[in-house]
Amino acid sequence: GNIYRAEILFKARLHPEQPASTLSRQAFLCMWRHCVELLQRGFRTGSILTVDEADAKRLGSPPGLSEKPRQGSVASSPQ
Repeated sequence: GNIYRAEILFKARLHPEQPASTLSRQAFLCMWRHCVELLQRGFRTGSILTVDEADAKRLGSPPGLSEKPRQGSVASSPQ
């Protein structure tokens, strides 16, 4: 929930403390478009993906995630 909320507000360029009653129709529709896009992407992939494909290519893999676990090994969770 909070990941989606933060990313939707960021993509719509809205401050998290801005009251919803002060949004213009254009700002609301922009926010709504990002809500639908991100939630549908999460449903399709079964994962919370908030980084767009173009941004992911530009940014590269996060540290520690570029290596795949060896076959037969169990990946440990970060501490």
